[in-house]
Amino acid sequence: MGVAGVLAAGSCFVTRTKFSVRKFNHDCRTYNVTVLQYIGELARYLTSSAAKDDGPPVQLRAAIGNGLRPDVWSVFKEKYRIGLIVEFYAATEGNANMMNNTNVVGAVGFIPFFILPFYPVQLFKYDTEKEELVRDPATGLCIPVAPGEPGHLLGKIDMKDGIRRFDGYTDKAATQKKIAEDVMSKGDRWFASGDLLSRDRFGFFYWVDRIGDTFRWKGENISTAEVAGVLARCEEPNAVVDANVYGECLKHDEVQIILGLF
Repeated sequence: MGVAGVLAAGSCFVTRTKFSVRKFNHDCRTYNVTVLQYIGELARYLTSSAAKDDGPPVQLRAAIGNGLRPDVWSVFKEKYRIGLIVEFYAATEGNANMMNNTNVVGAVGFIPFFILPFYPVQLFKYDTEKEELVRDPATGLCIPVAPGEPGHLLGKIDMKDGIRRFDGYTDKAATQKKIAEDVMSKGDRWFASGDLLSRDRFGFFYWVDRIGDTFRWKGENISTAEVAGVLARCEEPNAVVDANVYGECLKHDEVQIILGLF
């Protein structure tokens, strides 16, 4: 993605054989880097590094990528004086791709309501215990979620539209698993992303969790990613470097506990 943009703009592209936190600032100054393509973990490595840097501050005009955690977002932006962070959500084979180029912290994409008829990407209620979409008993169709409510992200398939088609995989069974039918109307077909997101009333989408990475606690579905995010925001300096959260069943008990690796 970065290479294609550079070729289109006729600018320079700088890459390393192996990423180095210690040499990142030096490389940015040496090659006058103005735009960075990132993945979320790269940003976390840079913001949590205690390596000394005596050179002038690095100032990036923009950064584009995906997987930037909300707890890292503002720190990353401030540390490197980034004018614009463009976070996107996409899958190579998917048709539910989007981006947030508005600097709204934490949002992985933005689709205004008036765009939905032309680019139908929506969230629907999902039962994480049964691992299936929730359907209206009267109609058999899926149920859209309310603003702020987590839902399974689906994109309507249109094989005549290049950005909305889904060609599937070489494995027919795997392809079928990624297609939800009779979602908004009988006979329609939607690409199932396998991800839970939420959407606010303005049209900004926020990452919640990968389906399967949730657990039950006191009758509620808990997102492991959200719990990890809370732990990572611990105000005690260097108290939590990173957190990986998952649910674990206790023997002779229905309760599930949270385990974290720090």
